[in-house]
Amino acid sequence: MGRIYSRTITTVILLIILVGVFFSPTFVAAQIDTRCFTVNDCVAARNGDPSGFYQSRETAQACQGETDAHGTAVGFCNPDTQVRTTISIGGVRVFANVGDYIQTIFRFGIAAIVLLSTIMIIVGGVQWMLPGNILTTGTGDQQQSINQAKSRIKNALIGLAIGIFSITLLYQINPYLIHFRLPQTWMINQIALSSVQCNDNVGQSVSETADGAQIKAEEALCGRTYILANASNNQCIGLSCPTDGETCVPLLDGKRACKPGLLSGKITAINSESASEFSEHIIDNNLQLIAVCKNGRLEQIDEIDVLQENRQTPKDQPQTYQFSYSTQIDNACRTYGDGLVGFFLGGEINDEGSGLGSAGGALTTGIDDWHAIGKSFDTSDQTTSHSCAENLSLRAFSVLQGGGVADCTGDLGVQYCSCSAISDPKTLKKLVLRPDFTKHLFSLEELKKGFTCDIHITRLAFPAIDNIDLVEDDTDCFEYQ
Repeated sequence: MGRIYSRTITTVILLIILVGVFFSPTFVAAQIDTRCFTVNDCVAARNGDPSGFYQSRETAQACQGETDAHGTAVGFCNPDTQVRTTISIGGVRVFANVGDYIQTIFRFGIAAIVLLSTIMIIVGGVQWMLPGNILTTGTGDQQQSINQAKSRIKNALIGLAIGIFSITLLYQINPYLIHFRLPQTWMINQIALSSVQCNDNVGQSVSETADGAQIKAEEALCGRTYILANASNNQCIGLSCPTDGETCVPLLDGKRACKPGLLSGKITAINSESASEFSEHIIDNNLQLIAVCKNGRLEQIDEIDVLQENRQTPKDQPQTYQFSYSTQIDNACRTYGDGLVGFFLGGEINDEGSGLGSAGGALTTGIDDWHAIGKSFDTSDQTTSHSCAENLSLRAFSVLQGGGVADCTGDLGVQYCSCSAISDPKTLKKLVLRPDFTKHLFSLEELKKGFTCDIHITRLAFPAIDNIDLVEDDTDCFEYQ
């Protein structure tokens, strides 16, 4: 009897664990979602009609909660009116559409199956432990009671297994057989398109607390977290250093602090199957600060070894870089007498993408590629950015060709997409006269004041160059100088 009882308890515990695994919620990192509106913004967008404001578990996840830092409700804004039912289902009476209504009924049904199965297992366990009780039908003897308890538990387990198996099978066939979803068009909140770097949100205001004094976003101090006014994603990081000649340097603990220097920032990349070389290093090894002169000449101001600088950086933290002050910056381009245009970064980007297979594959090899990295530019408000994700060679191709995208395959990659593509003085003479190119360069004033620019590498913007068959690396930034 004791052995049977122990086995029953073990079965029940395993079943509860199984149910918990299947129905436990999944937690993911919060992302900025442009569908998020505050209730006031939604009402204003709908000309005073509050019926389109919608909140659910999906909106709470997308909008990082049910309220923003000011305590105002946030959710999605439906251009149409949402549905309200007379009878609540699991406490829910507001639905975005019929698909949402069916999905709620489905979830409620699943919960009911689990609950009823668990209750029947418990009842069967009680009947098993206390044979001959009122739960037993028939003669009521001990053996008949145990047999009925076994049958009750078995049937409950079979019902639960069928329910779980059905859900799993439907999900494997098509996840949307479980997650019913009709085509849903939500309003897009343009205000939410704000940068996580406060200083890029020119013309907006920030404060350190919900009720704190507001300052200009471009004056947000280095390393401090601010609340961005009138934006659904709310928080941003300051980059400004009050003293000229200091830049907001990333630290080993992931924070930032002002330190003497010209230029600094983080180095990040999207690590995908076609760029698995980025799982270890992105800039491998060298990063150059290069001056562009009006006569088409280039001058190297400084060079750092990114791997050496990051030898103590934890693996879960991005690479960082920092250029200290150099007297060469004051004399840049004076040798040629024609004057300075600006500066850019020459980066030796890791490349294992040549040879057999796709980039980063097990059978691939490659020569690291030099790419010209410039600062991004916000075309919406014509302001500079603290993000360095611009391939200046691709930009040069677009500028000189009047639009279009360069072909970076085969030998054309070296010709159009690598740093050597802008190293020809004749080409540079044309480019320095084009504001749509020079706006992506760092100015002397920016560097002397101290500038922060986070490098972000993607294979779309900085493709792996096929230069494995070359006797020497022709992607160098000074190839044709």
